[in-house]
Amino acid sequence: MEDAAAIRRLCRLVERPSSLRPVVVVSALAKVTDQLMKAGWAAAAGSLDSAREILQVLRQRHETVARGLAKRDERRRLLREFVIEFKAVDKMLAAIASEKAFAPCSQDKLLGAGESFSSRLVQSALQSAGTDAVLVDARECIITDAAHTRATPLWEESNARLQAVLWPMLESGRVPVLGGFVGATRDGIPTTLGRGGSDFSASIVGAGVHARRIEIWTDVDGIMTTDPNLCPDARRVPRMSFDEAADLAYFGAKVLHPATLVPAMRSNIPVWVLNSRNSECAGTEIVANCEGGRRKSDHCEAGRGDSRRRTGTLVRARTVA
Repeated sequence: MEDAAAIRRLCRLVERPSSLRPVVVVSALAKVTDQLMKAGWAAAAGSLDSAREILQVLRQRHETVARGLAKRDERRRLLREFVIEFKAVDKMLAAIASEKAFAPCSQDKLLGAGESFSSRLVQSALQSAGTDAVLVDARECIITDAAHTRATPLWEESNARLQAVLWPMLESGRVPVLGGFVGATRDGIPTTLGRGGSDFSASIVGAGVHARRIEIWTDVDGIMTTDPNLCPDARRVPRMSFDEAADLAYFGAKVLHPATLVPAMRSNIPVWVLNSRNSECAGTEIVANCEGGRRKSDHCEAGRGDSRRRTGTLVRARTVA
């Protein structure tokens, strides 16, 4: 996500008529994670003033986006929340400066703020557009080990949390909005899933709630035969298998998080790679087997009493653009 226009495109995608109930997983605004990392290292090197200058630029950017999205009362509420959030990040930077170190656990705590900011923006924008969107802290749903900066989900615990938190919201017609990339240990210590982890988060959420499909919305038309920035003759691949997709290094020009497809593969949920700037393009569908015949996931719908029931849920992840 880049700016208010990009978030408005997201809102239009969420609001499109569908028989499926969406869950929205969002990344930080473009380049925010890099800027937070830069601020953290500046603070650790003794340049707290420089770190705070970076933070002030980030605050102004998020407030500008908020003013371009939210209606009056919603905007006031959002700006008040940003005051609290940015003060908390300032305290993190001061602590890093005091310790003169930017440890992995501190990185996870600081970098996760980007998704906290962006998920608040998206939830507020959806509310202003008339969608009953509710903010969900992914750190309360995605439980991981303590491998800071590259945490691995604890699957059974994460699935149980996701179902307990998200299913009631979906059944009441609300739209959950979560920040990607972040999780927490059993003890509530913030973790992150590795750079590019928002797509991974979407796959975790989709598998956890037994979604019908997972959509990765980015700024390319799907998976390409090669990097279109290097080869203008690159073509979109309409359909491919999980194994084929896992063997590719790029979605177009974008590097995949290495684990993105693992949860979807395990639960046999189709994944679509789509372009938010060209929403009419069919994108690329990634399935267990693309050699013809009806897939199991096309007609699998368990009953309410089944622990693996399909929820009729669509998980839409917003990464770039």
